[in-house]
Amino acid sequence: MNRFIVDNCKNIYLAGYETTAVSAIWCLMLLASNQEWQDRVREDVLQVCKGQSPDANMLRKMKSVCRLPHLYMPFGVGPRACLGQNLAMVELKILLALLLSNFSFSLSPKYRHSPALRLVIEPGNGVHLLVRKLSTSALP
Repeated sequence: MNRFIVDNCKNIYLAGYETTAVSAIWCLMLLASNQEWQDRVREDVLQVCKGQSPDANMLRKMKSVCRLPHLYMPFGVGPRACLGQNLAMVELKILLALLLSNFSFSLSPKYRHSPALRLVIEPGNGVHLLVRKLSTSALP
């Protein structure tokens, strides 16, 4: 019985942390590799949030952040879909909104694309990003 409890705790931890963290890493890598997408999402975030921390109403208004919601389905579908998918998506949207409203990202020359199949498909060597703080004068 103790083994069962420990295994379930590990499952809940990994499912609730690892998958969301890896999804955030992939999002940042894709935005860093495509400046046009990054600028479009940042513009959407800045226009909706207007310098405030994002809330649920703001997240619903962000069109670029949620443009094609059914294109990437990391949580599965149907009766066995992840129970925490709504929380995970809110976490990801808030994280991206906060980061993109304050920083600009580009890929480091050190980055080597090497997806690795572990619990989920994750960057085998991590994602090396160059992070630049946005000046307040550069923001609309």
